[in-house]
Amino acid sequence: MKPGLRSWRARLDPRSLPCDWHTAWVVADGRERFYWSHPATGTTIFAVGAVHVIEAAGADRFDSVSRAVRTVFEGLDIEGDAGPACRGPLLVGGFAFSGRLPGEGFAGFPPARLVLPELLLVEREGELWLTLTGASADARAVRERQAPVLDALFRNRALRATDPEPSGFEREGAAGLEPGPEYRVRADRSHADYRAQVEAARREIASGRFEKVVLARSLRVRHDEGFDRVALLERLEGLYPECVTFAVAPAAVPDSPASGSACFVGATPELLVARQGDRIQSSAVAGSAARGRSPEEDARLARELRESKKEQEEHAVVVRTIAEGMRSLCGRVSHPEA
Repeated sequence: MKPGLRSWRARLDPRSLPCDWHTAWVVADGRERFYWSHPATGTTIFAVGAVHVIEAAGADRFDSVSRAVRTVFEGLDIEGDAGPACRGPLLVGGFAFSGRLPGEGFAGFPPARLVLPELLLVEREGELWLTLTGASADARAVRERQAPVLDALFRNRALRATDPEPSGFEREGAAGLEPGPEYRVRADRSHADYRAQVEAARREIASGRFEKVVLARSLRVRHDEGFDRVALLERLEGLYPECVTFAVAPAAVPDSPASGSACFVGATPELLVARQGDRIQSSAVAGSAARGRSPEEDARLARELRESKKEQEEHAVVVRTIAEGMRSLCGRVSHPEA
């Protein structure tokens, strides 16, 4: 932990300062960045820079990080507006499910990594909180370094490019256009291998060795012109407002052209665990169904999903596993019957 760190926290008015998170992400390119948003609840966490970094690996990574987090906050002075701890300062980052990852880890991320950001904005429950963190004597320098990002956040999309042109299907003369950039998609295993794994899983379930097996294939997609992360974030938030959308990007390393290009982006409906005081909560997500082509078909498919004995059993396995894991930590565990 660096000595003499201090956070300056201020409560802002979100009505007079609407945030353009995505423009700020672009302006902060090359620096450590973190974005976490749940549109359905109006919650967003945005962070830039790294004042202090905690990394760990192995089976004890959670305990190791927990001790380091306590040390960080014990040595951190906080000035400015009073408010709940969840408004900032915060550590942002994530953990891998496995303590050991092959090679250099997933996209260069270690099994556990938390960052104390230089700039943190938290929008939650109709409030907007700004926290700047740095050396105790470095307040002006911190504000100057973050000025372009703050300017982009509060300029109400002024730096964003104009809306993209309509796709070729919507433009006149589309048939005569030159071919566009190429996408190449490759699965990590063949159809035959995947089908064999499905059959093996079914045999294991039938024998009673397993109750539930989740099989998945990953796809590697290559695109001649790269990928627009901000456009992807906007699309994910528009398609899945009930999900949490996130993006994590490490800082670029000088003299390393490939560094800074990794970015972990996604949208998830799952809540692994949330804690408020002495209460923890998790969500069981199991079973899926295709979307319909109309609201009526959507409703029919949803009803069939709820009434499916196979899906009910799959969901029950997940609920039981979560409940058993919580009983070792909690005095009382409850969950809905259905």
